[in-house]
Amino acid sequence: QRVAAYAVIIRDDQILLSRLAPSIASRELWTLPGGGIDFGEDPADAVVREVREETSLDAIVGRPIHIGSAQRVIDENVDMHSVRIVYAASVASDSPPPKVVEVDGSTVDARWHDLRDVHEHRVPLVEWARPAIDAQGELS
Repeated sequence: QRVAAYAVIIRDDQILLSRLAPSIASRELWTLPGGGIDFGEDPADAVVREVREETSLDAIVGRPIHIGSAQRVIDENVDMHSVRIVYAASVASDSPPPKVVEVDGSTVDARWHDLRDVHEHRVPLVEWARPAIDAQGELS
């Protein structure tokens, strides 16, 4: 079982996304910044840490907006259950451009994408992120 925390960060009709490393996804695939919660770590603290590692930006975490749960069989020996807590978050308007600071991690790029391009499926996005992004729009 894996419990993870992610952030939906929208600024000026753009959303901050992280690109998965080739070791995770064989094709270009973007996701929300975030990741696994360390043992004993508060989920909101995990979001701040993960956003910093994946984008170099300091997130201001709001409330949880979506919780997702998925089970998938990875191979005959691994039956994985993922729980994802997604928070609304923001970064300062004068933040520098995002860049990955984590070495040999799960992401290789961080970038602002037009929200419209994401909604219109012009950005290859992990499917589990769509309900979370939609939830942020519903709450705004």
